[in-house]
Amino acid sequence: MAAGDNDSDNNRSCVLLLDDGSSKLLLTGDIETERERGLLANQQIQNVDIMFVPHHGSRTSSTSEFINHTHPKLAVVNAGFANQYGFPKEDVMQRYQSIGAKTLVTGELGQISFNFNQGGYQVSSYRQQMSPFWYNRLFKFGEKVKAE
Repeated sequence: MAAGDNDSDNNRSCVLLLDDGSSKLLLTGDIETERERGLLANQQIQNVDIMFVPHHGSRTSSTSEFINHTHPKLAVVNAGFANQYGFPKEDVMQRYQSIGAKTLVTGELGQISFNFNQGGYQVSSYRQQMSPFWYNRLFKFGEKVKAE
């Protein structure tokens, strides 16, 4: 669906639905409420397996209507750890969790990878499955250490 001429830059994000016949992945970019409303008529984006949460989990997107329409099983948020905007917002995350979606945040898990196959997909994250044995073992994740 094309963005309108009067849209904000965020609403000009390219929205992609990837469907291999077994799994559906929805990439939403930074779309906001206005663009979400325009996508509600699209039946192809219903009941997706994985959705990248619009606009890093900000309050300018992820309306209840859009979440209920797409009904993702897994909601992935691209947001840095302790970022200056406070993304993802807790109330936004609760909207996804209220429909039973599992939520993953890159700021907590690091790189998140998907391996798609005929039976569906597998998810792995750098911090949990791919990091070397010493990675984040010396200090607790998020702990601030003063240089001496």
